[in-house]
Amino acid sequence: MNYPDRDLGGHDSPGSEQQPHPWHSLYYGDNYARLEHAKSLWDPRQVFRHAQSVSPQL
Repeated sequence: MNYPDRDLGGHDSPGSEQQPHPWHSLYYGDNYARLEHAKSLWDPRQVFRHAQSVSPQL
């Protein structure tokens, strides 16, 4: 990923009943929990981050 997609997960159509899909599910699928764990071990202070980076596990 070269840049964060700020529109991902948003819903532009007014009056839509559909909820936006979480961006991390679209990018990482079922691996997100494992990635959160790795992030908490290697970068708990989030030195390497951007708008859609993996957050450390709390």
